[in-house]
Amino acid sequence: MRRLRFSLFDLFVVTLGVAAGLAYHRVPDVGWSDALLVMCATWIVVGMVEQSRSAYVTWRVVPRADRELRNGAALAMARPLAVVAMLAAAVGLEIAKEFELDVSESIALDAFTASLFSLAIICAYTAPGRATISNAPPRNPVVQSAVGFLALVLGGIWLVYVLISAETISGLVHLAIRGVEVYQPTRWGGKPFHPFDPQTKLLADFFRGAIVAAAAVALSAISTFLLTVYWNRRFTRRWLIGIATAGIVCAAYLVHWYWTVGFPSVSPYLAANTGTQPWYVVAAGISVFAGACFLFAMRYVPEPRLSDAIGLETTRPYHLSGVVMSLLLLAMVITALPGWWNVPFINSLWGSPTLLSDLELWWSGGAGLLELPWLLLQIVFALATAYVEEPKMLLRLAAILVVCSQLLRWRRGEVAVETLAPVQSAKLVTVTALAAVTLLLAIPAGAWLGFVIVITPIGGM
Repeated sequence: MRRLRFSLFDLFVVTLGVAAGLAYHRVPDVGWSDALLVMCATWIVVGMVEQSRSAYVTWRVVPRADRELRNGAALAMARPLAVVAMLAAAVGLEIAKEFELDVSESIALDAFTASLFSLAIICAYTAPGRATISNAPPRNPVVQSAVGFLALVLGGIWLVYVLISAETISGLVHLAIRGVEVYQPTRWGGKPFHPFDPQTKLLADFFRGAIVAAAAVALSAISTFLLTVYWNRRFTRRWLIGIATAGIVCAAYLVHWYWTVGFPSVSPYLAANTGTQPWYVVAAGISVFAGACFLFAMRYVPEPRLSDAIGLETTRPYHLSGVVMSLLLLAMVITALPGWWNVPFINSLWGSPTLLSDLELWWSGGAGLLELPWLLLQIVFALATAYVEEPKMLLRLAAILVVCSQLLRWRRGEVAVETLAPVQSAKLVTVTALAAVTLLLAIPAGAWLGFVIVITPIGGM
């Protein structure tokens, strides 16, 4: 059993975290799991302050001649600041939710808050850069290629499924409006009325534009990711930058056509009542966008960390404590469960009796062992569907896995030493700019693709 040590600083941090959690618990409609998240977030902020100070001290001692290592120290110093900023933005979004909002605005803020908090957790428990280059023998190239292709196909299927799920309501509203237009009379009160327009050519252009825009964004994203790997190859680097730039230009032109011509022409009533959001919803989206870009740049822009690189001279940061990580995992797992999850001994935590009713029905029916596997399969399928359909749930799952990995490292007794990863300034600026523009275009292009799949015959397949 490890020796437990407790200092006055530990007492201060624990008291601060508990006070923050209890204060947040007094806000209406806040459960104990949400208060526990705020408590852990307070301890994470303290750990980020520790790491920021250590990175600053390391940055000062690194020679000025070693620019790449100084850039790595600067990135290590910027990570805690970004985490604190994301947590502060999440708190601000929670405060904004206390005002009287429409249903759509409240749902959007819920999604943005959960996504921003998950991004902050991932950044807090992920060191900048990738792992050290391994000297292990390479795997079978055929098997590796097959696994990579299978992962690419499954990722594409999942992405299309998410896009369709996100645009289902908009697509159904559009189809309902078009259905009403079909049965409108050609004359009304003896005066000519606007006849129904099937929009055959416009819909064909609309569909082709969505496919091309999505392909252009995907090509730019793949090229930007490959650029992080092959940056040091000059010829390949130039080709990848050119391909990514061409994809961005093509996608930008098509997205502009979609917002100004395509969408208003295909669905004028829907376009007139969508696309405008309050400033706080826009600010929430920008915060999540900036957090995602920073996470990508922090993870993939630096060069692979070397074993002999300079490390941050510090004790184990507070957020890497086993108790903090355990409480954080408990809070994230509970808050990530779907609202219908409800069992008798925690009936006060979730109000939806759907699962409880299913269990009671199974028990009243005789509690047959043959029906139990099917019931458990339904529960597992419902959980998987809840995570797959919403990006915020996938981000929460990723945060849970990252924290769980750090907790296992703590259990194995691994020393939490974070080595600096060299960063090239040109690579940082180029890759970050391409990634930011690509992600910015991917949002409307993805919404366009999901909408066009729903409203065209392919959506009924």
